[in-house]
Amino acid sequence: MNMNNMNSNFGNQVGSRSRMACGLVALLVPMLSCGYFNFGIHHFMLGKTGLGAASAIISGLNIFGYLISYLLMFVGIGFITIWFNVAITFGMWIWGIIDGIMILTNQNYRDGDGYLLGP
Repeated sequence: MNMNNMNSNFGNQVGSRSRMACGLVALLVPMLSCGYFNFGIHHFMLGKTGLGAASAIISGLNIFGYLISYLLMFVGIGFITIWFNVAITFGMWIWGIIDGIMILTNQNYRDGDGYLLGP
């Protein structure tokens, strides 16, 4: 689907999704959970289910990776694998922070249906 055509069809129509609610969820969930549980809740709230599913899958695999790393620590090699999970956690944390800032500050931010976000 071509986003340029979709955006031009809706013009400046404001949808029912709240900018403040989605932005705060995007900022606070990763911050309060230290990035561990950024399941893309704000993407689902915005109707962007593809991004939400991708974020949820990455977060789920990351949590599974932490469990495997902790189990491998008993063998003595878990310290090698844990850094991969730390990097993914940091990336998910940054992703949520950037999304939250973009949602709260960009007046032309659109939801998954192409409407502008409401207040």
